[in-house]
Amino acid sequence: MSRKPVTEFLTVEDLGEYCLPSVQRDFVWDEDDVLELIDSLLKGYPIGVITVLETDVPFPSVPLVDVPNSSGQDGKAFKYVLDGQQRLTSLLLIRDGWKIMRNGKPISREPIQFNPDDGTLRRKGKKEFGFDFSKLTRWTLHKEPFEQSLPRIQTTLEQVNKDFLTRPLGFFIIRLGKGADEDKVYGDMAEIFTRINRAGIRLGNLEMFLSFFASASLGKQQVVDLYEQLKEKHDIDLEPIIRLTFSNLELTQSQISRIESFKRSAKRIRDNYSEADVLNSITNTGNALETTMAILRKELGISSADMLPSQTCLVILSKYLLEKGFDSADQVPGSDVHKMIRWLMLSSFYGLYSSHTDTRLEGDLKIVEKKGLFPIGELLASMDQKNLRTQIEEKDFKNIDFNVLRGTAGKRFLFVLYVLLHRNRATDWTGKPLSDNVRNLARHHILPKDNKTVREVLDDDVMRNHLGNLTFIDAGRNEEIGDELPEEYLSRMSSEALREHFIPTDSSSWKPEKYEEFIKTRMGTMWNSLDQFMTDLSKTV
Repeated sequence: MSRKPVTEFLTVEDLGEYCLPSVQRDFVWDEDDVLELIDSLLKGYPIGVITVLETDVPFPSVPLVDVPNSSGQDGKAFKYVLDGQQRLTSLLLIRDGWKIMRNGKPISREPIQFNPDDGTLRRKGKKEFGFDFSKLTRWTLHKEPFEQSLPRIQTTLEQVNKDFLTRPLGFFIIRLGKGADEDKVYGDMAEIFTRINRAGIRLGNLEMFLSFFASASLGKQQVVDLYEQLKEKHDIDLEPIIRLTFSNLELTQSQISRIESFKRSAKRIRDNYSEADVLNSITNTGNALETTMAILRKELGISSADMLPSQTCLVILSKYLLEKGFDSADQVPGSDVHKMIRWLMLSSFYGLYSSHTDTRLEGDLKIVEKKGLFPIGELLASMDQKNLRTQIEEKDFKNIDFNVLRGTAGKRFLFVLYVLLHRNRATDWTGKPLSDNVRNLARHHILPKDNKTVREVLDDDVMRNHLGNLTFIDAGRNEEIGDELPEEYLSRMSSEALREHFIPTDSSSWKPEKYEEFIKTRMGTMWNSLDQFMTDLSKTV
């Protein structure tokens, strides 16, 4: 393992050689994650090892960052980042003023500010707070000039250099010599991904299968094209596309997700299906996913699959539509739609596919392949056999004892929150429905989590980030509100706008010292709405 300071990575001339293989997920860190990275480096805390595979074997990938006039590999080895792209991308955002380009598309985050007086960091709010940390970094790296008259600027830049830019990054480099066998490279890459993520989400195997599938010379590029189209339009990941496409070609879920089965599965497709068959399966997958998203937008206001706790649920809904031959949302009977939505709410909230994904999904696919209406009864019976609840219980919704904005566990609560807001006809506080502004929504803290008064009353992230303190509004509006206390900015809102967001209209409950009462009241109102919604869905015959 080699170590290099942050500054060396940020100033390296061959940065254009770093690639992200298709097995990597997108950059998903938000400003709080970036802030924690900066804070860890400033305090000298470990941030983990960056794993890089160097090889001359090409693999479907995109550049870590677009480098103008870069020669890219130009005969050099590819440097595939297998683990650590969230950290490296964050560092590049800091270096380049919070915006970079990757494969021609922008990635940006709101600035993080640093107060040199007490060494604290915070997201940029309505009021200025020290210095933009990206500017401090750029000034230290001499990428742009600064005003010498700024208070203690020299000592601040010295601190940034000592406590941030000179901190070591650990790189674990796996080098495969020239002429390495392509299958071995793919297999090693898949195995590395699996082992890196063994303690968490196993990434990469399905995407890796796509590369083995390429050897069959049947439709691999069409799958990639469909992914890019659905990603751009609906934020759909590659996983549901691959799972649905190849289940239509009679492969089991384990055959497309286990490394040892890749070659046999690709050969089976090549031997048993024509190119027309494969292309037809890909087309059907795209149409079914489009129809599913049309239903979700109409019923739940969801036009981005990123709102879902797990996109694996899309496979079941889309498979059912395929089996029934429904080509549009209008063709699906209302009773079927309600059953589909009820199953989606339950399977999403209780994390049906968060473990044993292959076996659980395979079993449910067999259920929906049967003739008849949407088999809600059999699907729920299958959930019950797995000791998962088949109705959302009040205590499961209200008794939240963790930070819902950290990790993946909180996504199910944010999903339910959005659905309830949409059903309550909530606007984004600029007058537009939430569903018209999905990609520009911010998770708004009703009592601002960075406000000094709030932090004095609530010194716990779990409480500050409680679901009862969160709602979705326009990102620009969220920025305008900044750290204002609710007794200030909510008083300017109409009672109707407050009720749409389940916010009590009694202004006395908006004070920080009344926080627990506020949370209890709002969570109770939201639960009543959720309970009524699920009850209505269950009445569908």
